Amino acid sequence: MIPFEYDEIIDRNITVKNKMFGVWDNMPFRTIKIPAKYLSKPKLIKEISFGKNKAFVFEVLNKENKKILAYRNGLELYRKK
Repeated sequence: MIPFEYDEIIDRNITVKNKMFGVWDNMPFRTIKIPAKYLSKPKLIKEISFGKNKAFVFEVLNKENKKILAYRNGLELYRKK
């Protein structure tokens, strides 16, 4: 089911709203809900399986033009300097 608050969905699960990107995939064992607030199209870099569940980590470009990681629920992961 496509959430109504997005302008369009590309590549099956990449959401676009106001020229910003996110991810929406609500399939069993593959729930990903990252809001459309990134400058770049999210790129899946890690898929971790544990039992029937999976965790997904995406590389994105935030509003400050820095590459960060986003977890499947929208949690942003930053590299410690």
